[in-house]
Amino acid sequence: MEGNFEEQNNLPELKLDAKQAQGFLSFFKTLPTDSRAVRFFDRKDYYTAHGENSVFIAKTYYHTTTALRQIGSGTNALSSVSISKNMFETIARDLLLERNDHTVELYEGSGSNWKLVKTASPGNIGSFEDVLFSNNEMQDTPVVVS
Repeated sequence: MEGNFEEQNNLPELKLDAKQAQGFLSFFKTLPTDSRAVRFFDRKDYYTAHGENSVFIAKTYYHTTTALRQIGSGTNALSSVSISKNMFETIARDLLLERNDHTVELYEGSGSNWKLVKTASPGNIGSFEDVLFSNNEMQDTPVVVS
């Protein structure tokens, strides 16, 4: 079953040539350490997460580490996981609406040129409202306020 994990879950494949991988690794190393931040990288058709975030997502949302891939090699290798747009929305909703122990950051760019375009935390979700409430089912759900 684990051998067909990617096929069964239609995980997008992260395709980077050596130069792109090196550029991304260089950028990723410059990010400040923040154990609460879950960082996503917009790859246009899908998203990726890397390092500790990728392991957290693989174990928490995919329930397996077979979703993990490596960028680079040797001591410079970085764990990565690809995330479909639907799964990204699911994870963002869970992190921002159900849990209260993480912030979410979204980066856009390519190579070594990435910029933070959205950030949110539980209680401060304004920049992610389009992602969190893009599903019509969520908009039609009645809310009871007491």
